Amino acid sequence: DFPASCELAHDDASHASSFDEAYVARPSPWRSLGARAAFEALKGNPYGDSVGSIGAGVGATTVNARGGVGQASVVIQEPPKLVVAALVVNNAAGSSLHNGGPCFLAGTVEKGDEYGAIPLSATRDEGLWRSKVDLDEVSASGRDRPNTIVGVVAVGGDDEESARDFGMMTRSQLDRVATMAHDGIARAIRPAHTPFDGDTLFVAQPYPHSANESAHSVPEAMVARIGAAAADCVARSLARAVFAAAPLPANARDGAPQAFCERFGKK
Repeated sequence: DFPASCELAHDDASHASSFDEAYVARPSPWRSLGARAAFEALKGNPYGDSVGSIGAGVGATTVNARGGVGQASVVIQEPPKLVVAALVVNNAAGSSLHNGGPCFLAGTVEKGDEYGAIPLSATRDEGLWRSKVDLDEVSASGRDRPNTIVGVVAVGGDDEESARDFGMMTRSQLDRVATMAHDGIARAIRPAHTPFDGDTLFVAQPYPHSANESAHSVPEAMVARIGAAAADCVARSLARAVFAAAPLPANARDGAPQAFCERFGKK
């Protein structure tokens, strides 16, 4: 909680949108979502629910389960103490589930039971590689069902002192973290990065204004560690988005896939 400047890197765009209107229930839920956000803020809980069918993730889907918003973080403990966090919208053309579920493709990087601690299947991948564009009712152009994964990775010190000790990453280093973070999409989605996805990840490093002039460079070895942690956080976020998705509303558009909890239940 300190004034911060922010260096921002992105992989391929200066702005990004999640096109999920095809599956948003009608009438539009945005007015009720705004009222709910205001109510949570009045209760002193400005973030409300942090994952699942909220905000930009309300209409998000994958090929075989409802998508949503997911987030995950990890602390790099060695001095200086750093936090790497990811916030993503999972509206991918592919699947987050191994062979259709209930195992998650990102199961190897799960922390605790954040998406159910479901035992990993020993079954080899069936090689179906299904995506939304494989469904009969979708045209070959893939435009009938807009898809994308959009997210942000934030990197910073656990407190102001740690932020000063860490230093300031250069633009090229932030770009490298963004590139490595995309590995998280490939770990959590299959198929990933299709011609029908607009996957975009931004990387930001908040930094104290007062420390800008004295900021020192960040070693490349640390950039590599941050990039690896970012990829894991992105993968975990994508799985959490599917696992936490709410059941479909009664007035959902036809063809929307069921939520994970409707298909498999939850512990």
